[in-house]
Parts: sequence; structure tokens; C-alpha cells
Amino acid sequence: IICLDLAEEMAVPKLESFNGCRSNALTVAQKMIEMFVRTKHKIDKSHEFALVVVNNDATWLSGFTSDPREVCSCLYDLDTVVCQSFSILPQQKVELPVTDNVQTIPPPFVVRTILVFGRPRCQPHFCGGEHVKKLLQCPYFFFDVVYIHNGLDEKEDEGSWKDMFGFFGSLDTKGTNYKYEVALAGPALELHNCMAKLLAHPLQRPCQSHACYGLLDGDSPEGDTSS
Repeated sequence: IICLDLAEEMAVPKLESFNGCRSNALTVAQKMIEMFVRTKHKIDKSHEFALVVVNNDATWLSGFTSDPREVCSCLYDLDTVVCQSFSILPQQKVELPVTDNVQTIPPPFVVRTILVFGRPRCQPHFCGGEHVKKLLQCPYFFFDVVYIHNGLDEKEDEGSWKDMFGFFGSLDTKGTNYKYEVALAGPALELHNCMAKLLAHPLQRPCQSHACYGLLDGDSPEGDTSS
């Protein structure tokens, strides 16, 4: 489930492209999501994707489909809006696998939500109470986050984005989710790198603190960019 934030902050042209021009986070996010969906489809054509856009509430633009063209056709021609609240994880759309033994029997599928989020002060609200709590604790549900913030570009807000990033960390009671933060003042490539690191199957990746992305022994490990 790809959740794309449509808050007005996503429209600010601050990310630096290869050619030196400035792009907004929404444009870069749309491109990286399309690359992610098409790459996952090439890895395994049985992967299913859904697209959810979030302003004050979550709206499903595409239900689960194994055709990346259906998702990508809904991805563009989106406009940002002024948002006062943030509500995600509408649980009625999410079906979780059931196995007799979590330790020994692999599930027929897993469910992962990837949230691309760009608000500095708006803490998400999770509808559903106890149901969502069980969802987050399920061993076959994963909640990854790519958090785009203004960072050191506007120092007076630095604490607020760190608090928000810490909030996302507090949701990870199992220690299996991946969380990345990218500053708007940086290169757009950083966003693409974060999305590339999410290509691995959630059950086939280490915990984020143990992830290493160096290709050769002599490379300095890039490690994760979660802090």
C-alpha cells in the first residue's frame, strides 16, 4: 500500500535535481513510486499494489492490483492542498494472512504500507483504535516511512521534524519497519535512494540498524539514513 501525502509542503520546489534545477517533493515522489512499483513487478509479477493519497483523510485511488499500469495511471495529475489533520490506515481495506504457526510456517503473503510523508507539525491520527494496534503488532504487517522535512534549511523547525520522526519510530513495536528521513534542502537523489532500499521483501531483510549497502569490501558502508 503506497500512501502519498498531498499536503502543501510537498509542492515547495527545494529538492535539487541532477541538472541543478529545483523540484518539489511531490514530483520526485511520483517518479520514485512509479520506479518502485515497476521494479517490484519485474522481481515478482504476483506482487500487488494499492495507491492511497492522503490530505486530511485517506482516499484509495487504486485497490490492490498486480498491474503496475493501473497504479501509475492514478499517480499523476494530483494537487496538493492545505491540510489540518492526517488520518491513515483505513483498516477495512487490509486483509492479513493467517498461519497455524508464526515461527515455522511462512505466510501466503504479507502486507506492507509505505508512507511518503511531508508535514513538519501534523502528527498522524490512526483511525480504528484497538484494531489498528493489532494491525501494527501483526508479524505480517509492515509500516515503512519516508519522511521529507525542511531539516537544517529552517532551523527553528528542526526540533519539530525530529519529534515527528521519533513518533514514527514509536509505532515500530516489532523492530521490523524501515524509516528514512530526507531533508528538502538536499538532492532529489536521496529520495530515490531511500525508495530503492525498500525494494527488499520485508521478511528477507535485516532490522534497519544492521542493513548495509556497500558493494565491495573496501567501500565505506552507507548504512541506513534513519537518523
